[in-house]
Amino acid sequence: MTVFLKKFLHTNWSLILAGGVPCLILFLIYLAQGVFPFGDSSLLTVDLGQQYVDFYTYYRNTLLGDPTSFFYSFSKAIGGDMLGLWAYYLTSPFNLILLLFPARLITLGITVLTLTKISLAGLSFGILLKKAFNGKGFYLATFSTSYALMGYTIVNQLNIMWLDGLIFLPLVILGIEKLVFEKRGLFYTVFLALLLIANYYIAYMICLFSILYFIFRLTAIQFPSKTTVKEKVIFLSKQLARFSWHSLLGGGLASILLVPTFHALLDSKASYSDFSFEWKFAFPIQEMISKLYIGAFNFDQMPDGYPNL
Repeated sequence: MTVFLKKFLHTNWSLILAGGVPCLILFLIYLAQGVFPFGDSSLLTVDLGQQYVDFYTYYRNTLLGDPTSFFYSFSKAIGGDMLGLWAYYLTSPFNLILLLFPARLITLGITVLTLTKISLAGLSFGILLKKAFNGKGFYLATFSTSYALMGYTIVNQLNIMWLDGLIFLPLVILGIEKLVFEKRGLFYTVFLALLLIANYYIAYMICLFSILYFIFRLTAIQFPSKTTVKEKVIFLSKQLARFSWHSLLGGGLASILLVPTFHALLDSKASYSDFSFEWKFAFPIQEMISKLYIGAFNFDQMPDGYPNL
């Protein structure tokens, strides 16, 4: 056992740092800021304190006491369908961590959940660097820590369900790498499905990014000098077909949740939505560049400021 542990640490120490350093840094910040249980402060601000904490309490009560309220609950206004709420807020597999904490310590549970997600974001990015780009050592740990603690992550601690996308994004990219260069699509399919189930709101943006990333990676394929244009077209067509098939398969696996959620939304928020599109930017591009600098987040700008990048 000792030999195995030494070998594991020797082989994976950079990945351990990739997941552990972001967690440690954020933990020390919470400690210094007096976040519960180290003080009277907490992460429960804005929507996290006004909405999500109640949803997580409902999540615990449903799984531990009343499974029938998964589909319908009288605690939603005068009673209503709950599937849309589950799909947006509560289907993250990491929410199971909340079951380890009693209801009176739900605040602590959310803090641990946040630390776990940010730690896993660093770890998944480290796995991508190691498996796809030969990353290793302190370079791997440094860039993984940078990814896990980027401004978007810190700002969206109050939108904790959006952090799942940061965990699954590197794994989806790794799946595309395997699909393009190894012709194996199962990894991509599985993690695309998990991403769509965990939070469809961030997932659809990652799906759009995945299409662009797939096209970008096709440009890295090197053909032998005597390859004809026809052979290149056939090869690229097969790659496109393989990517399309595994993308549809991932979406199909997640459809068990997405299809009923779509119908639920048609009867609620989507029925009041305007589906017209305008081909223009919502914000001036030159002004959005300012959000790429360290410390660009301003809490007072939340109602009408620029988006967090």
